[in-house]
Amino acid sequence: MKSIDVDELKIIFSKVLNVNVLDIGMTTALHTLPEWDSLNHMNLVTALEEHFSIEFDQAEVESMINFHIVCSTIEACLD
Repeated sequence: MKSIDVDELKIIFSKVLNVNVLDIGMTTALHTLPEWDSLNHMNLVTALEEHFSIEFDQAEVESMINFHIVCSTIEACLD
């Protein structure tokens, strides 16, 4: 499995969600960060797809409920 740069991913989260990069960590989740609402979730998905030149399926989009899962999902797509 290809490893991604976690710091790079944190920066993408920070920009899309308009939060400090220090607020993003492996335990960051939909329920822990108010800015990560349904609209920003889709904005985040789009930004990640564009940045990594990948496309998530619907099940992946729905499963990406925390930073750790997002990392794992991207790594799986890059394999």
